[in-house]
Amino acid sequence: MDYLKRVGQDILKLPVLYKDHNDFVAVIDRQGKIRGHYNALSTREGEKLRLKLLEVLAEPAPDAEEEPQAPATEESAPDPEESPPEDSPPAGGVA
Repeated sequence: MDYLKRVGQDILKLPVLYKDHNDFVAVIDRQGKIRGHYNALSTREGEKLRLKLLEVLAEPAPDAEEEPQAPATEESAPDPEESPPEDSPPAGGVA
C-alpha cells in the first residue's frame, strides 16, 4: 500500500485510500508530465478532460532516441525497478 500511495499521492497528486475510490482522473502526456486532473463525474470537467485529451493526443510523439523527461517530483518518484511490497493489497481496491 505504501508503494501505491507514493505513486498516487506524490506523483499523480491524487488521493489514495485503501478499499475506496475517487472519481478523478489524471492526464499524463507522452513525456510523463501531468497535464491536468479532472472530476470524471462533472459534465463541465468532462468537457475540459475531452479537450485536454484531444490536445495531448495531437502532440507529436517524442523521438525514440530522446530520453523521456523525469517527473517534476523526481525526488519522491518510486524507482521503476522497485516492485510493490509483497504484502500490499491488489491494485483493484485502490483508485
